[in-house]
Amino acid sequence: MPRLQLIGAHITGRLQLQYATIEIPFSLVDCRFDAPVELDDASLRAADLTGCHIPRLSADRLRVDGDLTLNQLASGGVSLFGTQIRGDLWLNAARIAGGGSDCHHAAITCRPNASSGPAVSGRPAGEHRRDDRI
Repeated sequence: MPRLQLIGAHITGRLQLQYATIEIPFSLVDCRFDAPVELDDASLRAADLTGCHIPRLSADRLRVDGDLTLNQLASGGVSLFGTQIRGDLWLNAARIAGGGSDCHHAAITCRPNASSGPAVSGRPAGEHRRDDRI
């Protein structure tokens, strides 16, 4: 299967993929970003940002058909408001710092998959809630 894969790249400008549709899985592994990554309202097959250093990941209303892998991610903030992930969300060893009045609690709400139920892997620091209500 074709895929886009970058390992150890240094990205100096903004990665702006708002409203983009990307039909192939992509992996940006151990990459360093100087500016935020913007995936708001995008539609992706699958995405892997393992080991990336990102000032901020903005992915509100993102749609992912497969897994969203953020293992070992280091970021100053991640926003996934209204994001739909049909696969799994991976957060193993992710380091996400937050600040400001809207970052007092970390919460993950899962909508069960009809066949296997919700799958979220990872343990964010601080308060964590896993809520399987529809």
